[in-house]
Amino acid sequence: MKNLIVASLVGALLSACYAGTSEPVGVVFDRNAPGPTMRAGENCLACHAEDRSGSSVKWGFGGTVYPSRTAGADEGVGGATIVVEDATGKVVRVTANSVGNFWSPEKVQAPLSIQIEQGGRVRKMPIPGPAGTCNSCHSKVPVGGAQGVIVPP
Repeated sequence: MKNLIVASLVGALLSACYAGTSEPVGVVFDRNAPGPTMRAGENCLACHAEDRSGSSVKWGFGGTVYPSRTAGADEGVGGATIVVEDATGKVVRVTANSVGNFWSPEKVQAPLSIQIEQGGRVRKMPIPGPAGTCNSCHSKVPVGGAQGVIVPP
């Protein structure tokens, strides 16, 4: 019985890593080593949002930066700065880490004005962001008019 419960729990956790397809979204990850480089390219807030129980760590927004629109899921790039201004005027700046992941524990109120900066260049998101789930639209299969994965200017 204990093995069945463990298997059911593992299955439920793994199903949260898929985006309605038979293939995992993002890179292969080691679930036993969570941390700032885990699961690049996936919807971070699928687990890290206030209304989710997947993690005790809650974020206001998060995503992954890639060097190009054609980069592989495991080819994220660090160093870009993401600037988010929320509906109240609060501005939050974060920098993508070595695998391209970025996030903030700051709570933000939609709609969001978002830009990415690198090397003195800036690219603004052309429409207000409806939420902080950046990778849910900015993916290899873009959603809602997104132009693909997030890339520096």
